[in-house]
Amino acid sequence: MKYELFFFKEGNRYLNLEELFSFFNYCPYITVDTTKDEVEARYVNKAIDLEASFHITRVSKVPDIHRLDPKYLDLDIYLSIDPMMPMYKVGVIIDLVSDLCQKFDFFVYNILFENVSPFRKELILKSYEKIRELYKLKFPMEYTSLNYIAKDKVNDIFKYLYERKDLEAYCHDQNLFFPVPRFIKSLGTGEVYSVVDLLNDKYFVFPPKCDLVFYKQDEHVKIVYFDELMSVIEKYCHDLPGFIHNTKVLTKAGVRRLKKIMNKTNFTPVTEAFSNVELETIIDFR
Repeated sequence: MKYELFFFKEGNRYLNLEELFSFFNYCPYITVDTTKDEVEARYVNKAIDLEASFHITRVSKVPDIHRLDPKYLDLDIYLSIDPMMPMYKVGVIIDLVSDLCQKFDFFVYNILFENVSPFRKELILKSYEKIRELYKLKFPMEYTSLNYIAKDKVNDIFKYLYERKDLEAYCHDQNLFFPVPRFIKSLGTGEVYSVVDLLNDKYFVFPPKCDLVFYKQDEHVKIVYFDELMSVIEKYCHDLPGFIHNTKVLTKAGVRRLKKIMNKTNFTPVTEAFSNVELETIIDFR
């Protein structure tokens, strides 16, 4: 079961396929493959573990097409995406759909719509959330295998991951290191934490919504609550200009003092046991 969004035109079915393929090929995350039954433009962004597919088929895949307004003509093109994704990831794909509809004068339809509609992001996102809830009820075991983090936190973390390479390029002359956060889950409470591994010798960016910091100390790893660490080193940090609030940069002065701070400060012990959590299992709804 997938979330599906179908594409229509009003009054005609004319479509310049060469321009459509150029649109897909222009996107760095899309590869186009052809089989005897369809053309698939597959979107893969590993930074946020996002996959989606645009299908161009020989026959219509629209369910109950007879009940739709006949002035809208099916183009035999549809989008399919996983029905259990965080809304940030859905928004990334729907922004691409917006560009597609604007360029080719497409209309859209999902089975929860009353009829074919002009592109309306809010309508599409609401239909996705409803499909997601139905999927959760129908396949509860799949839902229980996922790991919940609050929506505002997920949005900031995924925005950082999505834009991380661009941030690196923008700040290349500053020699900034942009780490990839990882996730762990408490074996006691089930709470999921965002973790960053702290390095001694880097002019360092702390990603937004960080919970824990891991610091290698000789033969063992010291785990520190991020807020507690920041209360000690904040004077050596500044915000990353033009990005999410509280995305902190550890300055060169902070780098020079970091080892001493980590060795000498009596931070609150973190005694919980954890298991690793994969990015693909993160969700933003209960």
